[in-house]
Amino acid sequence: MNPRGVPVASNSIEIVCTATTPAFPPLLINEFMASNTGSVRDEYGNTPDWVELYNPSLVPWPLSNLFLTDRPTTLTEYALPSVAQIAPTGFVVVWADGATNLGVWHALFKLSKNGEQLFLSHISGATTTILHQVMFGAQLDDVSYGWYPDGATNAGMFMPPTPGAPNVIPEPAAVMLVLSVVIVRRLDPATSHQHVWPRLKAQLQKL
Repeated sequence: MNPRGVPVASNSIEIVCTATTPAFPPLLINEFMASNTGSVRDEYGNTPDWVELYNPSLVPWPLSNLFLTDRPTTLTEYALPSVAQIAPTGFVVVWADGATNLGVWHALFKLSKNGEQLFLSHISGATTTILHQVMFGAQLDDVSYGWYPDGATNAGMFMPPTPGAPNVIPEPAAVMLVLSVVIVRRLDPATSHQHVWPRLKAQLQKL
C-alpha cells in the first residue's frame, strides 16, 4: 500500500509530485526605452517610452497585485491589469506616457532620458515587496536597454529595440562605447533573497 492507503502492485512505481509555488511571481523587467523619438509606436501611433516585462517560467502568471513605477516613494503608482496574465516565457509591454485615459497598458508615469529608477513590486496584504529594481543613467534616443538572453543577468543595449519579443544581439556595426553603471536589484522568487549587482552599460553611438 502507498502512503495514502491505496494498494499498488509490488513491481509498480508510483511518482508523487511535490513541487511548490514560488512565494513571489518570477516576473522581471526585461527591456525598456527612456527616449523613444519614433522607433516604436503604441496603438494610437504615438511614440511614448515603454517598459517590457518577462515571464521566465513555464506557466502563465496573472498580473494581479503587481505594480510598476519610477518612484521609490510610490511603489503602487501604476497597477498592472488584474485580469491579464503573461504567457509562459512571454512578454507584455507597458507604455510609460503618463496618460490617464488611453487604456490599461498606459502607465501613470514617464521615464527620464537623463536616468532614474524602475521598480516592479508585488503586494500581499499590507506587505509590499520589490521584485525587480533597475537604476539607470542617461539613455540614447531610440536605443533600448535590456537583458540577454531574456531574464538573464547579462545586460546591454538593443538597436533596434525588441518590445514584446525576445531580445537579440544586433549585427556588428561601427559603434563607440561609452561605459556607465546600471545598478540592478532582483528578488529570487524561490528563496525571497535579494541580489544586488552593478552592470556596465555600453552606450552605442554611430561613428
